[in-house]
Amino acid sequence: MLIERIDLFHVCNPCRIGGMGESSLGVNVGISLATLSNISYPSDIAPCGKFYELDLCVPKTDNPKPGVFRPRPVLGIGAAPDPEQLEKATLNKFSTAAN
Repeated sequence: MLIERIDLFHVCNPCRIGGMGESSLGVNVGISLATLSNISYPSDIAPCGKFYELDLCVPKTDNPKPGVFRPRPVLGIGAAPDPEQLEKATLNKFSTAAN
């Protein structure tokens, strides 16, 4: 997913970033993309708490003040699925692996 967005970034000038109520995982992808030099309007990035009471990713993405987000000082996007929360929220499981 991110590779396709980076490829698209090289074609578009200027670019705009937008979201649709993502968890911390999606929000951090948007924040990371918004740091690229070609982004002229990083809109629609909101803290996950605006849409979700319980986020299935850690750490929870928040903003220090309205309109301000900072990328995490780590490699990657800075958020990952929380296995414990995913287990609690899982209704069904299946595997595509051969038995």
